[in-house]
Amino acid sequence: MSTIHLLSLPNVNTTAAFDLDGFCCVTIRFAKLLKGLGYRVILYASEFNEAPCDELVTCITVEEQQRWGGGTPYQHAKIAPDNPLWRLASPRMIAAIQLRKRPQDLICTIGGASQADVTNAHPDLLAVEYCIGYEGCYSQYRVFQSQ
Repeated sequence: MSTIHLLSLPNVNTTAAFDLDGFCCVTIRFAKLLKGLGYRVILYASEFNEAPCDELVTCITVEEQQRWGGGTPYQHAKIAPDNPLWRLASPRMIAAIQLRKRPQDLICTIGGASQADVTNAHPDLLAVEYCIGYEGCYSQYRVFQSQ
Protein backbone atom coordinates (compact mmCIF):
# COMPACT_ATOMS: atom_id res chain seq x y z
CA MET A 1 0.00 0.00 0.00
CA SER A 2 1.18 3.52 -0.77
CA THR A 3 2.48 5.92 1.81
CA ILE A 4 0.59 9.17 2.24
CA HIS A 5 2.74 12.25 2.76
CA LEU A 6 0.22 14.44 4.61
CA LEU A 7 1.03 18.15 4.72
CA SER A 8 -0.31 20.25 7.56
CA LEU A 9 -0.37 24.03 7.60
CA PRO A 10 2.59 25.66 9.36
CA ASN A 11 0.50 28.16 11.31
CA VAL A 12 -1.03 25.47 13.54
CA ASN A 13 -0.17 22.48 15.68
CA THR A 14 -2.21 19.42 14.74
CA THR A 15 -3.94 19.33 18.11
CA ALA A 16 -7.45 19.96 19.39
CA ALA A 17 -6.21 23.22 20.90
CA PHE A 18 -6.10 24.67 17.37
CA ASP A 19 -9.72 23.85 16.56
CA LEU A 20 -10.56 27.37 15.38
CA ASP A 21 -8.63 26.53 12.22
CA GLY A 22 -10.95 24.30 10.23
CA PHE A 23 -8.12 23.00 8.05
CA CYS A 24 -6.28 21.81 11.15
CA CYS A 25 -9.36 19.87 12.27
CA VAL A 26 -9.72 18.35 8.80
CA THR A 27 -6.06 17.30 8.78
CA ILE A 28 -6.52 15.43 12.05
CA ARG A 29 -9.72 13.76 10.83
CA PHE A 30 -8.14 12.84 7.49
CA ALA A 31 -5.16 11.24 9.26
CA LYS A 32 -7.60 9.15 11.33
CA LEU A 33 -9.44 8.09 8.17
CA LEU A 34 -6.24 7.15 6.35
CA LYS A 35 -4.90 5.14 9.29
CA GLY A 36 -8.27 3.39 9.61
CA LEU A 37 -7.98 2.37 5.95
CA GLY A 38 -4.54 0.92 6.61
CA TYR A 39 -2.33 3.53 4.95
CA ARG A 40 1.12 4.44 6.17
CA VAL A 41 0.91 8.15 7.02
CA ILE A 42 3.83 10.51 7.34
CA LEU A 43 2.67 13.85 8.73
CA TYR A 44 4.66 17.01 7.98
CA ALA A 45 3.66 19.46 10.67
CA SER A 46 4.75 21.32 13.78
CA GLU A 47 6.26 19.70 16.83
CA PHE A 48 2.98 19.17 18.73
CA ASN A 49 0.61 16.63 17.24
CA GLU A 50 -2.47 14.57 18.11
CA ALA A 51 -3.16 13.21 14.62
CA PRO A 52 -2.44 9.51 14.19
CA CYS A 53 0.56 8.90 11.97
CA ASP A 54 3.40 6.48 11.49
CA GLU A 55 5.93 9.29 11.51
CA LEU A 56 5.77 12.95 12.49
CA VAL A 57 8.23 15.14 10.62
CA THR A 58 8.62 18.47 12.38
CA CYS A 59 8.86 21.16 9.70
CA ILE A 60 8.31 24.16 11.95
CA THR A 61 8.67 24.72 15.67
CA VAL A 62 6.32 26.48 18.04
CA GLU A 63 9.01 29.07 18.64
CA GLU A 64 9.20 29.73 14.88
CA GLN A 65 5.40 29.95 14.67
CA GLN A 66 5.42 32.59 17.36
CA ARG A 67 8.38 34.51 15.93
CA TRP A 68 7.27 34.49 12.28
CA GLY A 69 3.50 34.47 12.72
CA GLY A 70 3.44 38.26 12.80
CA GLY A 71 1.22 38.42 15.86
CA THR A 72 -1.76 37.25 13.81
CA PRO A 73 -4.06 34.75 15.53
CA TYR A 74 -3.34 31.32 14.05
CA GLN A 75 -6.82 30.97 12.55
CA HIS A 76 -6.34 34.19 10.56
CA ALA A 77 -2.87 33.44 9.18
CA LYS A 78 -2.36 34.34 5.54
CA ILE A 79 -2.25 31.08 3.60
CA ALA A 80 0.24 32.04 0.92
CA PRO A 81 3.69 30.94 -0.23
CA ASP A 82 5.14 34.34 0.68
CA ASN A 83 4.06 34.03 4.33
CA PRO A 84 7.27 33.61 6.40
CA LEU A 85 5.82 30.49 8.03
CA TRP A 86 5.40 28.82 4.64
CA ARG A 87 8.83 30.01 3.49
CA LEU A 88 10.31 28.20 6.50
CA ALA A 89 8.22 25.02 6.37
CA SER A 90 7.94 24.31 2.64
CA PRO A 91 11.66 23.74 1.90
CA ARG A 92 11.82 21.47 4.94
CA MET A 93 8.83 19.50 3.68
CA ILE A 94 10.43 19.20 0.25
CA ALA A 95 13.68 17.87 1.71
CA ALA A 96 11.96 15.49 4.13
CA ILE A 97 9.74 14.00 1.42
CA GLN A 98 12.80 13.52 -0.79
CA LEU A 99 14.37 11.34 1.91
CA ARG A 100 11.23 9.24 2.48
CA LYS A 101 9.35 8.92 -0.80
CA ARG A 102 8.85 5.74 -2.74
CA PRO A 103 7.18 5.07 -6.08
CA GLN A 104 3.37 5.11 -5.86
CA ASP A 105 3.31 7.40 -2.79
CA LEU A 106 0.90 10.32 -2.66
CA ILE A 107 1.25 13.86 -1.33
CA CYS A 108 -1.95 15.17 0.22
CA THR A 109 -2.17 18.92 0.69
CA ILE A 110 -4.67 21.26 2.25
CA GLY A 111 -2.99 24.59 1.56
CA GLY A 112 -3.77 25.18 -2.10
CA ALA A 113 -1.18 27.07 -4.10
CA SER A 114 0.69 27.89 -0.89
CA GLN A 115 1.94 24.29 -0.91
CA ALA A 116 2.35 23.92 -4.68
CA ASP A 117 6.12 24.29 -4.40
CA VAL A 118 6.20 21.16 -2.24
CA THR A 119 4.29 19.01 -4.70
CA ASN A 120 6.01 20.57 -7.73
CA ALA A 121 9.35 19.51 -6.26
CA HIS A 122 8.16 15.89 -6.47
CA PRO A 123 6.56 15.50 -9.92
CA ASP A 124 7.02 11.72 -9.63
CA LEU A 125 4.37 11.58 -6.88
CA LEU A 126 0.64 12.11 -7.28
CA ALA A 127 -0.52 15.30 -5.55
CA VAL A 128 -4.06 15.50 -4.19
CA GLU A 129 -5.76 18.52 -2.66
CA TYR A 130 -7.94 16.48 -0.35
CA CYS A 131 -10.27 19.06 1.18
CA ILE A 132 -10.73 22.19 -0.85
CA GLY A 133 -12.47 25.05 0.85
CA TYR A 134 -10.08 27.80 -0.15
CA GLU A 135 -8.95 29.88 -3.08
CA GLY A 136 -5.89 28.96 -5.11
CA CYS A 137 -6.59 25.37 -6.16
CA TYR A 138 -3.85 24.08 -8.41
CA SER A 139 -3.68 20.29 -8.47
CA GLN A 140 -5.19 18.15 -11.18
CA TYR A 141 -6.62 15.94 -8.41
CA ARG A 142 -9.01 17.74 -6.06
CA VAL A 143 -11.61 16.78 -3.49
CA PHE A 144 -14.12 19.40 -2.48
CA GLN A 145 -15.42 19.15 1.07
CA SER A 146 -18.96 19.58 -0.22
CA GLN A 147 -18.57 16.29 -2.10
